[in-house]
Amino acid sequence: MARNFLLIAGLLALSILFLSCSEDKSNPTEPTPTTPVIKIISPSATTEIIDSVLVEVEATDDKGITKVEFYVDNVIQKSWSSPPYKYLWNVTRLDDSTQHTIYAKAFDADENKTTTKFAIVTIRLSFVCGRNTLIYEGKTYHTVKIGSQCWLKENLNVGTMIIGSYNQTNNGTIEKYCYNNSEDSCDKYGGLYQWDEAMKYSTTEGARGICPEGWHIPTYEELQTLATAVNQDGNALKEIGQGDFTGVGTNTSGFSALLAGSRDFDGSFKWLNQLSFFWISKEFMGYFGLEASFIQIYGNDNGIGFGGKRQDIGFSVRCVKDW
Repeated sequence: MARNFLLIAGLLALSILFLSCSEDKSNPTEPTPTTPVIKIISPSATTEIIDSVLVEVEATDDKGITKVEFYVDNVIQKSWSSPPYKYLWNVTRLDDSTQHTIYAKAFDADENKTTTKFAIVTIRLSFVCGRNTLIYEGKTYHTVKIGSQCWLKENLNVGTMIIGSYNQTNNGTIEKYCYNNSEDSCDKYGGLYQWDEAMKYSTTEGARGICPEGWHIPTYEELQTLATAVNQDGNALKEIGQGDFTGVGTNTSGFSALLAGSRDFDGSFKWLNQLSFFWISKEFMGYFGLEASFIQIYGNDNGIGFGGKRQDIGFSVRCVKDW
């Protein structure tokens, strides 16, 4: 009897074990979701980047990649919705010899996301604003960085002098006025140019004009940015000692503006040591027909003014670097 009981108990145990191991087809197991596979091909970690680098990201997923993002210092720089995931990263706005963290993210159709490991890259610049000088048409120009912008530190002095009673013409030769028709004035204050001559007869905002390659005639917005960078203080833009009363220059920005005056439409010269005018690469229809914008710095106070004048007046030119 006892033996039969043990036999029955063993059979029951085996039955339970068999049932527990059998597949429960009424509640099938969900497949494990996959996540994107992503890798930064270029630049690699510890890379030194000189001026620019081609960023290349590789991303795959069995559901399909819907988006790839590239980040620098936790700020998104580029986003792609389809391959190839390539991007020319220009680093010339960054400071020389600085290190930055890069990474990328990939997203698939199921909204799964994968982030690469962080990598550190070092910036090396062939041109450092404020350190490098520039030789253009035989003259040396210094540079100065103000906020995020890079400016020539001197007024442009390029071209052949013509007397003030003549208009500059589109004859293939850069022409300039020198205050009171004196080359010595150009050596000290830079040349004075009619707007068309300064723009090299282009009407495109931000055109290179007569500036060196890689530089251009500033836009209205760029000069507003400059004024904002010095808190609308014209004294901060003027060379030390330029101006009087409440307009004495401090040059805290390094812009080093001189009160170079202007050449008027009748060929006369005015405002030396009193006012400084710089052309802006923006024209508009005004009282005298087509006019052009300019920025003005005063000698007797710390103001900065924006205005418009007829294009046959001669003003100074200050170039800003392309970015």
